[in-house]
Amino acid sequence: MVKVGWSADPVARLRALQTAVPEPLHLIATRPGGPDDERRIHHLCADHRVSGEWFRMCERIAVEVAACCPEFVALAALDPALWDVAGAAGEVEYGERFCAASEWHGYEGRGLKHRVERLAGWMRKRGPAQLMTTDAYDVVYDTVSKILPDCRECNCIGVLFG
Repeated sequence: MVKVGWSADPVARLRALQTAVPEPLHLIATRPGGPDDERRIHHLCADHRVSGEWFRMCERIAVEVAACCPEFVALAALDPALWDVAGAAGEVEYGERFCAASEWHGYEGRGLKHRVERLAGWMRKRGPAQLMTTDAYDVVYDTVSKILPDCRECNCIGVLFG
């Protein structure tokens, strides 16, 4: 789940929330804004609301998370298909048992990694030179890995490998 909220001090708010939640919480994105921005996102994602300010990750929230990374935004300006990859990470189905590494690597070329490799990094064959660098791949990887939920009850070591 993802908490969408407004706070003058997000780190302190995270610490306060952590005292009531047994699983580790992670601050995945912040940006300037206030209560109006919070209400806008709550409204856009109402179908994914679990309770109060808690939502299941969805394409819209994933895109909002990606938009908090200026480096990702700059790369997506060069190839808007990167927004689709961020959104796809938000649409991943997960439950009590989930393996983020499996979603990243996929099988038979269907994982998020295969999509990212065609858009950013040394495997990209044409287009803007800025997208053909390992730095571009790293930015996209870091952004997508923030969106994917943590591994739960799977047999991997719980870490994504680029």
